[in-house]
Amino acid sequence: MKRFPDSSFCSIVFVLLFGFLLTDVARAQNQFVQRATDLPLRRAFGGTAVLGDYVYYLGGSQGTAAGYDAESVSTSVVKARLLPNGRLGSWEQTTPLPQPRHYIENATLVLNDVVYIIGGSALPAKGDRYNTALFSRPLPNGTLLPWTESQPFDSEGLSTITAVSTPGHIHIIGGLYRDAGASNKVHTNTIYADGSMGSWTPGPTLPMPLWYHSAGVAGGRVYVWGGMPTEDRKQVSPLMFSAPILGSGKLGAWRQEVRRLPQPFFAASTAVAGDYLISFSPRYSGSVGSSDVWYAAVTPQGVSNWYRRQTNVPSQLYHAAATDYRKGMIFFGGGRSGPGQPMLQNFFSFALGSSARDQAERAWLAAQRAHQNTVAAFPAPGAGQNERQTTLTYTTASTLSSGAVNGFKTYGDARTVAESRRLPLVVYFALEDARPCIEQRQLLEAPEFQQIVPKASWAWVETKNYPQLAQQIGVYRVPTWVFYDETGNEVQNARTVGVKSVTDLAKAVLDLR
Repeated sequence: MKRFPDSSFCSIVFVLLFGFLLTDVARAQNQFVQRATDLPLRRAFGGTAVLGDYVYYLGGSQGTAAGYDAESVSTSVVKARLLPNGRLGSWEQTTPLPQPRHYIENATLVLNDVVYIIGGSALPAKGDRYNTALFSRPLPNGTLLPWTESQPFDSEGLSTITAVSTPGHIHIIGGLYRDAGASNKVHTNTIYADGSMGSWTPGPTLPMPLWYHSAGVAGGRVYVWGGMPTEDRKQVSPLMFSAPILGSGKLGAWRQEVRRLPQPFFAASTAVAGDYLISFSPRYSGSVGSSDVWYAAVTPQGVSNWYRRQTNVPSQLYHAAATDYRKGMIFFGGGRSGPGQPMLQNFFSFALGSSARDQAERAWLAAQRAHQNTVAAFPAPGAGQNERQTTLTYTTASTLSSGAVNGFKTYGDARTVAESRRLPLVVYFALEDARPCIEQRQLLEAPEFQQIVPKASWAWVETKNYPQLAQQIGVYRVPTWVFYDETGNEVQNARTVGVKSVTDLAKAVLDLR
């Protein structure tokens, strides 16, 4: 894949992601979006996921002619291998869904190496809604295990929902009932170490009902933007809402953000890249389609302005985006160029690049200059493109790093202990071979640290093994310390990047109690 040279933040973000500073020739070549291997059949309404070394397209519809009557519902799931050069191999079939699911573009998500498809419709238009989730995980060769169906999350099903994952949980946000309009409900499920699901519980209710909206997780919060509160497609919401991720992994109360969409939109395919919220091919008031890309950055001071870039991607409707957190790429494809038009086989990707991530690091560091020590950069997205990542974790940080100091637990275990014993939670993000992390470990091996271990629940997260967890919480440099009080709320202005002395840790933990 063509890579752009590193440069300043502004140029690399706009060039790599959206072509703002490209020359006219580069714009014509559409270099910032790469054409990948086409899908084997024309597809739309399905989901996209990246699991280990494979990209998947799941469910939806397939068809070769114009018009909804020419479509056939599909249970098909296809996979393509991620090659060392960042391109895709040929597509091949894998384990099909037990039933066809449509309108799952933003309801297909990955938590580590388990894929979840939540809700959806049995038909592209006015089909019965599903009220369960399907989930599966891959074998090392990419073959998906048989699908498992969750317990119902509602007495009625929902379509055009948005689902997100937070550490150890997944959340259904809003959606459209078949006959009862839009929903403002949030449904939450705990994900166990093997990726299986428990029972659904109510989460904090959205301030307004929404369907066909966008949502993403960045910087320790869940953000929701756009969508429609009713079935009137001329009434599109410009509002943004966000909820904090608590120490338990669940969501806190929603707040309305000051930032609004400058042009309200809905039906976009959504992804998150580092601290960037990205919406692909949104529709505007009156169902006006587009190939635009909208994006905003999440910073410690709030959400940045929203920016729009035009692309020549032919898909304007019903395609799905998925982020590869390990290799630093976003994939999207399928869809159609307009209402009733033939479906498309096109599949695209672009690399996020290390400098875009650098800006996210600098934004967080700028808010913490009083604590700034020499720190080692977290491995940049795209840095592993010449390697193949074949290890599948399956879990929410269930394996403790071999370099962890006595007193630390895995993230999942530490979170459980903190919740059950009403203890503060301290999460330490490390990179085993980074010089500052070696220095930090030497300090933690001192006997004085063991004296403060009972005062909190301590989690050790090796960032290279759990990049999605680091992204969800907003960690881009190591060592990073994140502190949650006894109620599970992250303590404002306590997050620290850099080496901390045992004395400083003791004071921080004392302040949490």
